[in-house]
Amino acid sequence: MRDRISVSRAYPVLVFGLYLLALVLAVATAKGSRGHAAPAVWVHGRFASCVRQRESQNGADPNARHNLYGVKDASGGYRWAEHVSRAKQDYIAWRLYKRWGDQPWRPYDGCEA
Repeated sequence: MRDRISVSRAYPVLVFGLYLLALVLAVATAKGSRGHAAPAVWVHGRFASCVRQRESQNGADPNARHNLYGVKDASGGYRWAEHVSRAKQDYIAWRLYKRWGDQPWRPYDGCEA
């Protein structure tokens, strides 16, 4: 019984760790990605709109306008998001989505792809 409890407690930590790894990879890739953009169909789609609304009121929250997809807090509050355009945030979030699907957001925001 103990093994099952520790595994069930370890799962969220594992998922969060994988999410952070994906975030670091996405940011590292996006730094050299000038000219790349997330597909408009994804940016304006139901899932991305849901995440933006839940994380930042779609940019209306002045405290979250540079953190549209909630990746700044999840990454330990790195300051890079404060200087990143909306297009770059869309691209980073899309790369995360491409790699991990809705997993980084669904447990916290309830947004499903």
